[in-house]
Amino acid sequence: MSWEQQMRANAPTWLALDLRMMFQGHFERGFASTNTDVERFANLLGHAPRTYDSFATEMAKASEGVIAQDAIIRVALNPMEESVPIRLGHLQ
Repeated sequence: MSWEQQMRANAPTWLALDLRMMFQGHFERGFASTNTDVERFANLLGHAPRTYDSFATEMAKASEGVIAQDAIIRVALNPMEESVPIRLGHLQ
């Protein structure tokens, strides 16, 4: 039984297909972007793409007063792995 077939037993068919295509693209081409990709994403986002660290720092600063400084969030960088605790106070 293929990975996609196994996934369909627990998720909608469209999600199983999308995930298989995404993972297949990653295995074949990696996550590298061309200059054209970066420009297209920048146009869609309204700003240049940024790193995960800069995004997390921005979100931590935006949440000041909303979340306690020592709050811990759990983040899974890879959906196939366990989430990792991040102490927001360390990002500020």
